[in-house]
Amino acid sequence: PIGQWLYPADHSASSFPSTQITWLSPPKGHISGGTVLTIYGSGFKRSRVAKVRFATESQFDEVDAEYVSESMIRCVTPPRATPDTAHITVANDGMQFSGWPLVYTKGSGTFLKFIFDNSQPGCLDCLNSAIPLSGGRVYAGLNPSKVVERWVLDNATGPYIGGTLVTITAAGLEWTRAGVAEYDMYIPGTTQRYNGPVGGPGTPHPHNVDPMSSGNGPPVTGTFYPSDSLMCMWQCYFDLDQNAGTGENLTAAGLPAGVDEITESDWVPAAWIDYTKIACESPPHKVPGRTNEEIAPTTCRVRVTNDGEKFHENAYAVWRYEDKRPTVTNIKTNQFSVWPARGPFAGNTEVVVTGTNFLPSKYLKCRFGGVNTADVGGAYEEDDVSHIVGEDGGRVRYISSTEIICVTPIFGPAAAASQ
Repeated sequence: PIGQWLYPADHSASSFPSTQITWLSPPKGHISGGTVLTIYGSGFKRSRVAKVRFATESQFDEVDAEYVSESMIRCVTPPRATPDTAHITVANDGMQFSGWPLVYTKGSGTFLKFIFDNSQPGCLDCLNSAIPLSGGRVYAGLNPSKVVERWVLDNATGPYIGGTLVTITAAGLEWTRAGVAEYDMYIPGTTQRYNGPVGGPGTPHPHNVDPMSSGNGPPVTGTFYPSDSLMCMWQCYFDLDQNAGTGENLTAAGLPAGVDEITESDWVPAAWIDYTKIACESPPHKVPGRTNEEIAPTTCRVRVTNDGEKFHENAYAVWRYEDKRPTVTNIKTNQFSVWPARGPFAGNTEVVVTGTNFLPSKYLKCRFGGVNTADVGGAYEEDDVSHIVGEDGGRVRYISSTEIICVTPIFGPAAAASQ
């Protein structure tokens, strides 16, 4: 019976089941839940009723455990009403758990801790750092000045058609954007200084279950939390007619003049890498333009959400849509003689292409076309579409705006009857 397990007469270690838990990853998630949590240990059994318990003084949840092996299980974290640190235990039968609920003393079984946080991406502890207290005081939490993270992009430009894989990295703090001089911030309840986002490790040490223990290495302070609700959104300042004299003048905010519309994309799923790094694919955007003019760029702010809805207004990275026509100035291969580039008819030769205005995107393609036609004149036909390489996500590797690497296709019969 459950009562006998919770309060056994024998308080020795033999009172506990053989299940032991020693490690979990990741160690922290958002209060909206949905984080896939992996728990390591021993004695796990394949069971339909296996449970993982998340216990605090104010909230108690049990979720299904997915068996992976005798030393590994997975579960999905439940939503929480408030930020807290949950006491984690496991039961193969849904009844006899690996440790006493909310008991942290030696001999109470095995348990771990998981941190639930409510921070919006880019601003650690901001929501908890200005909560009014009695007597008119303000709770001076970790971040009362709301200093946001500084986000950098590996690809800061891409075509309007979208398809650019963008990695967002939290690389420091934006003191200037917060309008305050740099000062020391400390994690509440510890002597550990917060001087910028840290992606890990943070996983509880097997001999010290406190996630903030110095034995774990630097504690997790990044604010990208893994779940299906972690997403990106492109908020763009769009000048439809490419006329700085019309629309809004937002230059005071560091944005282009003549903005006709502020567009917002749908939320795009993000791939979680760690607490300071995620990857998203840029969505397509409508193209501005005036007759007989080149297409102008559009400046955007990339936003991130942990719960699929809310984001911090001052946390963003700057991105630009562009659509310049690329030019090719030179090609070469590793093997050449009088020709700078050559390869077999069977294809699969890497060709280094240099030029200008190359943009990273899954739609980036190379065309190996153009043959002499079969008619009497032997005219050159450059639109031989039977020799196009570069399927979605495929045969072109972006190096920089001036260099790409293409892979030659098989050179076969021309597609058009005239050839």
